[in-house]
Amino acid sequence: MKTQTTAQILKQAYKLFKNGKNWIRGDYAHDAKGNEIGSESPYAVKFCSVGAIEHLQLPASASSAENSAFRILEDHLPEDWTEITDFNDADGWPPVKALWIKAIQTAEKLEKKRLDGKGKKK
Repeated sequence: MKTQTTAQILKQAYKLFKNGKNWIRGDYAHDAKGNEIGSESPYAVKFCSVGAIEHLQLPASASSAENSAFRILEDHLPEDWTEITDFNDADGWPPVKALWIKAIQTAEKLEKKRLDGKGKKK
């Protein structure tokens, strides 16, 4: 089984939000009835930023990429914000969407740079 990249993890988690329809704040995940539920539950259908990544239930072999996904999201938090969960719960979907898009773009650029570097002779 091929290990997922950070960009793939971010994109897969972002898709869970369905352009904001399945994004929530205040809890990591909700079921179809709007009840709080564990983010790793198969019945979870709505997610906060952290819950979406946790819902993917990545194998231990992907822990480095998963940690990188969280780190890239944190790196793109606006000034004065230090926690993804606090930012997620603050101002609504548009700023959260912008955070995710920036994080995905950064992860893709880093991945491309890493792949481009592998083919170059020293």
